[in-house]
Amino acid sequence: MARGTAKPEKPAKPPRPEKHRRLIWLRIAIWLGILLAVGALLYAAVIYTEQPSFCGVCHEMVPYHEAWEAGPHADVSCITCHVAPGLVNRAAHKFVALKEVWDHFTTDPTFPMLSANVPDGRCIACHPEIPAEDAEPFGHKTHLEQEQPMQCQHCHADTGHKVTFTALKDAGILAEGAQTAGATYVGEIILGSEKGSTLPGHEAVKCSNCHDMAAADCQTCHRPPPNHYASAGQCTTCHKPTVPFEQTVFEHPAVGEEHTYRSFPCVDCHPKSLTVASCTRCHEGGAPEED
Repeated sequence: MARGTAKPEKPAKPPRPEKHRRLIWLRIAIWLGILLAVGALLYAAVIYTEQPSFCGVCHEMVPYHEAWEAGPHADVSCITCHVAPGLVNRAAHKFVALKEVWDHFTTDPTFPMLSANVPDGRCIACHPEIPAEDAEPFGHKTHLEQEQPMQCQHCHADTGHKVTFTALKDAGILAEGAQTAGATYVGEIILGSEKGSTLPGHEAVKCSNCHDMAAADCQTCHRPPPNHYASAGQCTTCHKPTVPFEQTVFEHPAVGEEHTYRSFPCVDCHPKSLTVASCTRCHEGGAPEED
């Protein structure tokens, strides 16, 4: 061989088949491990961000989270009411949440926004008896079956979290002009502020917003117990709006020592009206002369 001529390289030995297979399986195991780790992290993130405690991470949600903790639904997760059921819906809601995170860092959000929509189906899922309920003091069935059904949210806007305007103000997130005159919490309906009216002395109820309670008969909302004299327009003869029914004490005028008026219904003596008495229920010939 001439001086200066490079020696030809020896051909590389082909890898052993067994070693080659080990490398392939090692690579597969590494990628599977990476995928499993990423999947576990994503799953943990999904679970964590669905916990009510996560809602309180952002300062603007603190008043809502604290009100939820102190409210009657403290054992119900936020997503139960605010996210449609099902894995697909929960996954889709993450994009809505990402938009809220973006707004958190890029804008200066103020509250209340009054944009949360809670369909009746989410309430009825936990309260299935409500649609058929038509008892005192409020008939849900009547309101749900009317021509324009009312949503649960209309009367129960503060059920999930009764957030006060003071709490929003203290957190520095109260929207200017959001507080209605006289209101103390978000979702509060100022009685009689719309087309209805309040009944002086009556306990404050939201019915007053739609109904003219001052002109309504008591039996529109209240069902009298069995054997109870209940003539339209005469309830106030014995009952007063300022005194709860269970605390009402009725003292009948004395009419003879033998008449206690507690052993038989009022209708026995007053079949037509409280202002007219009749003795014929017990005395066929009329009242005894000594009475």
